Amino acid sequence: MESSSNNVESKMKCVDCPAAHPPSIDPVCPVGFISSDGLPTCTPCPEDRYWVNTTYCEPCPNSCSTAGKNAITDINGCKDASCEMIRQQNKAGKDALWGEAPRVISIEACEQYCFLNRNCDSIHYESNTCFIYYQPTLLDNKDGAVFSKKQCSNTIFLDASCEMISHPNKAGEDTKWAETKRLSTEDCKQYCLDNLNCESIHIEFISSGSGYCFIYYQTTMLLDKDGALYFKKQCSDTQLISCKNDIDDCTGMCTGPYVDPNSKLCKDLLNDYQCICKAGYTGKTCNDEINECLQLYPCEHGGTCTDKVADFQCSCREGWTGKRCETSIEYCAPSPCLNGGVCFNLMDGYFCRCPGGSTGVTCGNSPEVCSIINPCTVMGTCKDKEGTAECNCTGEYAGTSCQLIKDHCSDPDMCNNGGQCVTKPIGFECECGDSYSGSTCSMYTDPCSSNPCHDQAKCLSNKDKYMCYCEQGNVLTDNGCKDINTVEENFDIFMDRYIDGMPAYLKNPFVSHANDSMTIMFWIRVLARPGENPVLVSLEKIPIGTIIPTFNTSIQQLIVRGQSAILRGSTKTDYIQYGTDVADGKWHFMVFSLEPSGKVKLFIDSIKKTEYDRMSGILNFNQYVSWQVIFGSTDTLGRISKLRIYKTFFHDIDIYKTKDNTSHLPSDQLIQGWTNIKLTWSTFKKVPSGAGNDNVCDINFPNCLDDDRTKPSISCPDDQIKIGTKRLTAFTGLKNSYNKNEDVQYVNTSVHYDELYAYGSSNEVFIGYDEALNYGICRFKVYVK
Repeated sequence: MESSSNNVESKMKCVDCPAAHPPSIDPVCPVGFISSDGLPTCTPCPEDRYWVNTTYCEPCPNSCSTAGKNAITDINGCKDASCEMIRQQNKAGKDALWGEAPRVISIEACEQYCFLNRNCDSIHYESNTCFIYYQPTLLDNKDGAVFSKKQCSNTIFLDASCEMISHPNKAGEDTKWAETKRLSTEDCKQYCLDNLNCESIHIEFISSGSGYCFIYYQTTMLLDKDGALYFKKQCSDTQLISCKNDIDDCTGMCTGPYVDPNSKLCKDLLNDYQCICKAGYTGKTCNDEINECLQLYPCEHGGTCTDKVADFQCSCREGWTGKRCETSIEYCAPSPCLNGGVCFNLMDGYFCRCPGGSTGVTCGNSPEVCSIINPCTVMGTCKDKEGTAECNCTGEYAGTSCQLIKDHCSDPDMCNNGGQCVTKPIGFECECGDSYSGSTCSMYTDPCSSNPCHDQAKCLSNKDKYMCYCEQGNVLTDNGCKDINTVEENFDIFMDRYIDGMPAYLKNPFVSHANDSMTIMFWIRVLARPGENPVLVSLEKIPIGTIIPTFNTSIQQLIVRGQSAILRGSTKTDYIQYGTDVADGKWHFMVFSLEPSGKVKLFIDSIKKTEYDRMSGILNFNQYVSWQVIFGSTDTLGRISKLRIYKTFFHDIDIYKTKDNTSHLPSDQLIQGWTNIKLTWSTFKKVPSGAGNDNVCDINFPNCLDDDRTKPSISCPDDQIKIGTKRLTAFTGLKNSYNKNEDVQYVNTSVHYDELYAYGSSNEVFIGYDEALNYGICRFKVYVK
């Protein structure tokens, strides 16, 4: 039966419903509101009551309260009346400890949510967002944030079955402890037993029964830590009593189809229960579908909302799109406007602003221009395009009207292979680098094809660079190749670490090719400080046509040091340990032999120190490679002598003999002898060679302590002053403007090599050395005003 109201004579009567229209009942009041007569005159549930159905509100149980709120939708709105929210300004909790996803609500609604949620411990609020914590959290300073802590006076925690389990020499993670106190071991354990939030503790720096107590509110990994004590709280029966004694009211409840099967199904309340619902449903037993449209009002910009289960759908007004109609439609992406028209996005469409002459909604109508006015010179042809005219230029002309000579050099790729483009009155010309020719420098000519080297020398090229070299270790001169056997080798190179300057190197690099082998041998006498491992000799690949090395040890292929060597291949690096230190102030004869298989052999003083059967960092000698030899480094003190490099490897018996004589080695395999060396400020030639003689006197070596230590005399010119008229000012003859006595054998100076100085002042020195390498020094200044 369905009731029908008739206002005539203020009487009510019931009539039979037609068979095609069975009776139905529609709820007239939303959740939280009731109607006593079933008609749509709804009133909210009063304070201290919660909504049960559309006609009845139940009183809160056990002296609990709704905190002055009405229209409470379920029993969760009844809370312990002794609770309050305590605010702290400019504070926030830890992000990692949120209990659930943040909510975009007001701070009052945020605190009310925590008030009504028994799991909520505290909240913090910032940027219109509510962050909920289910456990205590440490606080951080954060401007503009508000932290609010729920504090209840009538909540009682009972736990009579917990104990602290000990783990000696263990500690938790530093990032996980929530607080720290200065307590004794027993007080720290008791504090954790009394604190429901405490999971574990660890104690450190125990002294006289007291120490530092670290309290953890969450699970932590255990770390080994000597002297620390870790205790884990283990409880077999924990009860929570809030407001009054509580019992489990969930027994047999929450079996409906909309209860979340992936949850605990039911949440026990005070003398009541609450089913845990699937998304989209609410109510005590989860039988009420949530109307997201009424709760969230999600649709923006006038969109119409349609409720769905755990969702909603917005029908957007024209010009808007997105889940909530939050995004305006971009009608101009891509632009519909033709012929260069500019598109403007409107609320419900677009507008095209058309350029000169074009018309239409999309500027698609373009008038003819070339038939009315021809803007092109005789060097171009007119073409209608997008409402205007375009000139197609011919030949060497350019510009909007073909009125300009074309600038071919505006194209950075006009000239190939590094050629420089030069604009001519008409056309262009490429100025090509060495070895290249043609109109665009695309024709290559090998620089060695012109025979630039002496007949006795060989030529090696790499694109536009070449170098001349001599085979069999012969010395390259302006007159050809000088026989290595005619070159005087009776000298040593002294390397002085106490003078600023580069190491010595070869005047001309040597070339290794068509083999995978190399043998390097030399005499060395170096003195190092304790803990040092100075560089003795190094090899560096350099580009063909280049002479000066980089001196960069991170790219050098072979570095021989006092205690070890580094062998660097194309992809890997190997380290060779000697098992001894040759930087001991005594002469040593060293031989490195590198074989095609990757085997490396090291001999010191004709004794095999080590043999590596296979090295990963094989040097690739089987190609034309230009090599520089670098003698020592800026930190090396001592002598090197009689370095020889062969393009092959030798048997052990041959290497044993080389300390005394090298005549038995094949001369046609020699690629670098003891010659052709470029000295620098910090290196000196010592004649005759003292190789093998430990009694030879060198400055700062132990066997020279009783020798002559008298400093030689050298004097500098007066301070030099000039008025600068250009960027650089020349001080001609300055490098030789010193006076010295007869004891001075060598002079080094800091004066600029080209004697050119910029504006400002510069401190300069002259250093004079005698035969024993005692030295005198003088200083002066150079000014350019």
